[in-house]
Order: sequence, then structure tokens, then C-alpha cells
Amino acid sequence: MHLIPVNTLSSFSAPGTGAFTTPSAVTGFQNISAALANDFTTEYFAVAVDGSGNRTGDWESGVGRWASGAGTLSRTVVFSSNSNAAVNFTGATQVMCTPIAPPSAMHWYEWDFTSTLSSAFGPFQMQLNNGGNLALAYPTSSMTPGHIGVMRINNTTTVNSGACLYAQLTRLAGSEISRSITYFVTTATTSGMYGFLGGITETGAVTNCAGIRIVNGVADGMVNLDGTTTASATSYTLTTGIWYTFEVSVLTTSLMRCRILNDSGTVLWENTVSATIPSVEFREVYPGWILWNTNTTSGIIANWDYCGFGVNRKLPGRP
Repeated sequence: MHLIPVNTLSSFSAPGTGAFTTPSAVTGFQNISAALANDFTTEYFAVAVDGSGNRTGDWESGVGRWASGAGTLSRTVVFSSNSNAAVNFTGATQVMCTPIAPPSAMHWYEWDFTSTLSSAFGPFQMQLNNGGNLALAYPTSSMTPGHIGVMRINNTTTVNSGACLYAQLTRLAGSEISRSITYFVTTATTSGMYGFLGGITETGAVTNCAGIRIVNGVADGMVNLDGTTTASATSYTLTTGIWYTFEVSVLTTSLMRCRILNDSGTVLWENTVSATIPSVEFREVYPGWILWNTNTTSGIIANWDYCGFGVNRKLPGRP
């Protein structure tokens, strides 16, 4: 299970480049050993400190797995002061459980639907599949305020009708993020994919991809590489009437984190997938989101309010 406990800070003595071993509590904080059960994974931020607890310069951010028997937290480094490699901590080190933050140089591309419908969607393009269609809509009183305008995805009586919103092809290299806000009108017969798609149709999207997969209203994390699928250990059942934020973070080329949050920012579900991410030539992906129906009853699938993605490099032709 993946967990990022709050108010957690531990001190370790000279771990070098190996696992953080035998944590001791820092006054006022919960110890990692008490916050995590055996074999839980978490995200951490580690800093080198002096005898007074002041930072001395070196730092590291990554994903760790807690082994209660050995009292160790393993280290899979994502970002660090050592060119994103493991830091050789030779003295006192403090480790906090906290979400991995993107590098400051990240380029963010986004589109927020408002009260004006335009044929342009910022960095995105729209694909209508199997007769699906779109319409600008305004949230009803039953929806949470604050979503001024939404893009409504409608399906027809044709199975797999829906829509895809996607950006230009890019190659994953680690440290990419995808985020979208969606309000579902139908869940039991709704399927789709959020994150980094292999294509812009219901079949192409789930091949050579990385993101949150939805199958008839049940979401999980999924990586597919050349037909081999690796799914998260847990899943989450979506319901209607909630504004969901879907967040997919490609932390490294072999580790992806998926989260689903509600409108107030509470994490409803979170898990990781450890698998080889499509990241080589001819395995480029579309940052995007796709939804489709799985029955023959026409209606509204969902409302999209926001979509965005971040990469640590500038895309061609984009600011």
C-alpha cells in the first residue's frame, strides 16, 4: 500500500547511499516507524543536517519502502542535489514523508473551460469517437460552485462513443505530471483513461500508456508496454455527483504514482505502479484524457472542467 502520513519526521545517522536505517523520532513529529506498516511505500524528502538540525546543503526526494523488521526505508531517488542520483549522506539526516514535488524548471500546459466556447483548447486538440459529441455547459445547482463552465461529453446509442482531449506526442522520461478535473454523470457504463495515452481512440489509448484506467466506473493505475499490462494493487470505485481530480505522476521511467482527490483536496485513493514506462522512440504518448460509454443508451458521460500536464522540458512550438 502507498501512504504519505502527515506530521512525520525522523532522524537517521549517516546512511550513506544505502537505505535509511533505524529512525529516531524528532520532537514534535511522528516517527516513520510508527506511521508506516511493513511493506508500505511512501514519498520522502531527505536533508543533511548539522548537530542543531539545521540544513547543510544536500537533499534528496524519492520513493521508499518501509521494512519494519529491518527498520529500513529503501530509496528510489527521483530528484536530488546530486544530479538526481542518490546523495551520500555522511552525517545526520532528517527524512520527512511528503509528496514528491516537480522541479522548478517544469513547463506546465493547461486549459480551463470557462463561459466561452472556442474551437481552440490551448495546447490540446479534441477527437470525437464513434459519434460522441461535446457541448459547453454550466454546472447545475447540485454541482459544487466554482466550476464556471464545463465541457460536457455526450455519448450516443453507439457503443464506445465519447471523446478524447489530447496534446502533442511526447516521450516520457520521468518527472511528468498529468491533472484533470471531472464530474461524472454516469459511472457504471463509463470507461476511459487519464494521463499519458498510447492513442486517441478507446483501443489505442490503453496500449503503450501510463495513467489511471477506468473500466465501468472502477479506476486503477495502469501501465502498458507492448501489450503487457501492469496494474496497481488497489482500485477505486467512482460515483456520480463528485468533482474528481485525477493526478498521474511519472516519477521515474519505472515508477508511476496515481491519485484521485475530491474538490477540497482530500486524497480519496492513491497507489503506485512499478513497471517499465513507455519511454523510448516509437513509444511516445499523448498527454490526454479519454472517456467512452460501454452500452447503447445515449446520454451524458461526464463534465470536464480543467486539464493540464507538466514536463521538465519545453515542447516544440510551445512557450
